[in-house]
Amino acid sequence: MTTYTTSKAAELARRLAEKEAELQRERDAIRAEQEAEDKTIDDALARAGRARVALVEDLLDMFGIEPAAPEPRRNKRTGEILRDRDGRPKTVDPDPDEALRMQRLRAAIEELVAAAPSEPKVTAAEYGGHSAEPVETDEEDSLDDVLRAS
Repeated sequence: MTTYTTSKAAELARRLAEKEAELQRERDAIRAEQEAEDKTIDDALARAGRARVALVEDLLDMFGIEPAAPEPRRNKRTGEILRDRDGRPKTVDPDPDEALRMQRLRAAIEELVAAAPSEPKVTAAEYGGHSAEPVETDEEDSLDDVLRAS
């Protein structure tokens, strides 16, 4: 058994209190960051909700990501499928808030981005030009040559 003197115990208590205070500050920072992100999302829903939802729905259609199929509800003890009064199986939505569907969309977009060429097309609008059309570049062309041509 370890015996602590009063000074050692006080030192350990002080270090423990410092560590707890540090962890509390980290938790508070994480909580504040999460609240800020939630506020940003809530503001976006209030201002641009319909447009963003429409965009996400278009992306889901483009990638062919369908909602999860309803699953039959089962008895927890026996595993039997529960049925309603008409004998039809009761179903439950496995992804009611569509979080899993959004994860599949994110994975599809990340896969597309990873497969994309690493060199983006240069647009004249990005460099002060008037055309928003992409400017095709050859590997021998420098950026200055492209800007002079547009």
